[in-house]
Amino acid sequence: MNSHQTSIGPGNRMTTNFRQIVDEVRDRTDLRGLIGVDVQLESCGSVLKGHSPFNTDRNPSFIIWPDTQTWRDFSGGGTAGGDCFDYVMRRDGCKF
Repeated sequence: MNSHQTSIGPGNRMTTNFRQIVDEVRDRTDLRGLIGVDVQLESCGSVLKGHSPFNTDRNPSFIIWPDTQTWRDFSGGGTAGGDCFDYVMRRDGCKF
């Protein structure tokens, strides 16, 4: 391998830097601000609730846990959820 080639793989500096950047973006993202653009959220105890942006629901079934910066959509059987990256991927129909 010459000086212009890079290797991407486990233990590689580029992989480590990428993971650090992903973790930093996740830590710095305010889930309420991100999701609040699409969903009207209301405080309910220690969580935030709103109607699902992905499914039709009569009652608020979309929950955000601000302390862990995670979310879950119970309108579709509760299978959708995760962090800021999972939300954007689902909302925009893309993969990360």
